[in-house]
Amino acid sequence: MGPASNRAAPEPGPTAAGRLIKLAREGHPERLSIREAARRANISETRWRHVENGFESRGPVKIPVNPSPRLLARMAEAVGLSPERLRPADEEAADILEEIYSHEAPALTYDDVPHYGDPRLESFRNKAEADKLDAGMALGLVEYIKEGLGIDDNGNPVRHQRAG
Repeated sequence: MGPASNRAAPEPGPTAAGRLIKLAREGHPERLSIREAARRANISETRWRHVENGFESRGPVKIPVNPSPRLLARMAEAVGLSPERLRPADEEAADILEEIYSHEAPALTYDDVPHYGDPRLESFRNKAEADKLDAGMALGLVEYIKEGLGIDDNGNPVRHQRAG
């Protein structure tokens, strides 16, 4: 046995895209935690860590991860990377990210969340905005509450007609 047989195999490391995504997350204006970034990408924190680190651990063994271009694109979107910045690290992921951005609807804001003239819904809307609830989720909740209150889009009581 020569000296080469005593050397340990090199530890797996992140892909170029994984390194870039980590740098973008850490440099994000909102200083995104792994938890928040993973939530935005709709993946688990564990999977996010695997991609950033370049491996997953199984006991003492570190197994290299090879994330799909689609996963990398979702992660890049979550941290606000542009396709142009991602392209040198992973061209296919950058193409997918371009596709994602080209079909993206404009983000909802609280101006999009109606209160229908009802002070209870207006109060909910203002509290949701103050608590930084996602505007899309608030919109859905306002619609749900509106139905429960029995009011129409103008804030008027809904009159149910009797069958018969």
